[in-house]
Amino acid sequence: MKPCFWHLSQSMSTNPKARAWVQLRADALRANYDRIVQSVGPEVGVLPMVKADAYGLGVSGVVKALEPLDPWGFGVATVSEGVALRHAGVVRPIVVCSPAPADDVAAAVEHDLQLSISSLRALEHTAATDRTIGWHLDVDTGMGRSGFDFRTSSDWMPEVSRTRPGLRWVGCYTHLHSADANADSIDLQWSRLEDVLEQSEA
Repeated sequence: MKPCFWHLSQSMSTNPKARAWVQLRADALRANYDRIVQSVGPEVGVLPMVKADAYGLGVSGVVKALEPLDPWGFGVATVSEGVALRHAGVVRPIVVCSPAPADDVAAAVEHDLQLSISSLRALEHTAATDRTIGWHLDVDTGMGRSGFDFRTSSDWMPEVSRTRPGLRWVGCYTHLHSADANADSIDLQWSRLEDVLEQSEA
């Protein structure tokens, strides 16, 4: 007797909750945000990451829930995600926290997005715009994913620090690996970032 797949497919549920789903409570999300603010202090700006549709939670709902808490801005992974936030009415700073292709710089400028810069080549093609754009220095302190290598900062920092009319240096950051599991690693990566920042101040 041959199996009958037709009856099996007909009986499968079309209910999106039949297998797995995430149900997000806005009050719980805001409570998590408040705990972060309590930990870092009210003088520190918080940049919620809402890339990849807020990690699948639904970017519109997450942004709507967090807006009343006055975050410094929102972080995304791509220029297109940032543009979508602008179209949704977000006026706060939006930081694209992944290297942006040269072809996307014009759209970033048009929609007042801030770019992460992780190489001298990216710095130059971003500086080529005829309008001012904000940017953040991405420093690799051990993650190994993207960013200027902290070990060679004496080579690239003089070029990074040079004034360019079209660029407004907004900030500097690193991406910590094992941030929730290894305090020694965090301390080491933080000290590496501080060394880089001292060079930028000099």
